[in-house]
Amino acid sequence: MKKGVKLWAMPSVLVVALSQGGCGSSGNNIVLLRNTGSGSITACFTVNRTVNFALAASNVPANGTAYTRRTAGPMTYNGQAVTGNSSFVTSGNKSYTLSRYWTVTSNGVRLIATVAYTGVYPGGTFLPQNMAPGQTVTDAKGGSPHTFIGFETIRLVGKTFANTCHFKRFTVDGQAVEEWIAPGYGQVKQIFIDEILQYNGDL
Repeated sequence: MKKGVKLWAMPSVLVVALSQGGCGSSGNNIVLLRNTGSGSITACFTVNRTVNFALAASNVPANGTAYTRRTAGPMTYNGQAVTGNSSFVTSGNKSYTLSRYWTVTSNGVRLIATVAYTGVYPGGTFLPQNMAPGQTVTDAKGGSPHTFIGFETIRLVGKTFANTCHFKRFTVDGQAVEEWIAPGYGQVKQIFIDEILQYNGDL
């Protein structure tokens, strides 16, 4: 990896720290309305129409720049119809994109790949539809463990996301990441170490 460039939580976390400087905008803390017993893994990862929304970041390192907007919905990857979300940031005269792709079937969700400016990171992790709270799955190589915490209804900047899937997973270097995946939007919030990146209104 290039000196001075740190990609947070690769391959699948959607925040990047760049040496050009800058500081993320202050984010709002999550408001957990309730734990819910209903919802489904496939529903959380289903985004049937394209949505665009702003991202707010907090606790970004002084030399970092966080993604500022995201597009989620139907996409194509290597000629295959997939669902995905792409996050974007501009730092100086350069723009950076990080995309994550998956497929949804009646049995669950297959994480296909993450594509960053540093390269392509193949996926393979399968999240079964009947995943139970506390259950952990890994990919075929034994990496990228995902633990399902449960379904939660949360509110971010006045918008309620019902029955989001709350996961805890680990990066390639063993760092823990928490993320909330919302039906119709994909990932709306993540926490990595002290850094928070979350939904900040539709665009």
